[in-house]
Amino acid sequence: MSSFTSHDDSTDIAVDSAVHAVIDANAPEHPQPIRIAYADGRITFDGYDYCKHAAEQVRDTLQAMPVDPASEQAVKHKVAQARRISDTLNSRRIEIKKEVLEPYNALETQIREITSIISEGEDIARSKLKEIDDCRKTEKENEIRTIWDKRKAHFTAGKYLSFESFLNTDGFLNKSYEMSKVEQAMVDFLTRSSKDLDFLLSKPYGQEYIVEYQQCLSATDAMKTVDDRHASISNNAAITANGNNRSATPEKYMIVRITGKADVALAKQFLADNVRYEILEEN
Repeated sequence: MSSFTSHDDSTDIAVDSAVHAVIDANAPEHPQPIRIAYADGRITFDGYDYCKHAAEQVRDTLQAMPVDPASEQAVKHKVAQARRISDTLNSRRIEIKKEVLEPYNALETQIREITSIISEGEDIARSKLKEIDDCRKTEKENEIRTIWDKRKAHFTAGKYLSFESFLNTDGFLNKSYEMSKVEQAMVDFLTRSSKDLDFLLSKPYGQEYIVEYQQCLSATDAMKTVDDRHASISNNAAITANGNNRSATPEKYMIVRITGKADVALAKQFLADNVRYEILEEN
């Protein structure tokens, strides 16, 4: 076993002393000091069985001792002895842990330094790759837009839907998405959307349906939103009419869609100063 520093020796003596302090006077002497050490990559605990015996003896004694005012001080003394064993053993454990981890911590620092250098190179490479990918996507988007501009004139959807409505429906800008498949998807999109739009335009609330369709690209959802809105307007009008003891004749109204935060705020101010109005939907 390698030699101990003065700090290690004092800790070992404290452990030895703490254990011997709680062993019965009649117990046989321990043949060697209680020592916990780390040397040559190995941890040794000389006197482990003896320490365990002391812990068991403390436990048994504390369990058997009556706790009352007369024995209070004796119990506290025995608890203090038990705590002394735990504290000194844990103190030595922490010291051993530091010794064991010291070479590992040095290795960890070295490896972190190396991986940090590698990460710098990876970040630079990824940044360059992203620039290339962004340029490629921009070029592909322009190519797709050119095709859109040529085809949209032949479909109803071309009049009401933007290029972004199509582009945002799938990963068309991905490198793996071939242009021939993009063009076929565009034709399918324009055909399907045009059928929806033609159907919606044939209905009484056609223009309102179109506005909603531009947001959700679903004829069913667009019709439900508008129909629910009109049902709400009719119900509100009926309630108002009944409250005033007059027939439920719907008031004349106008629905306007305003987009853009600044425009919405300006419109609210104008309406508040000039006309009676009701906000039915806002997002």
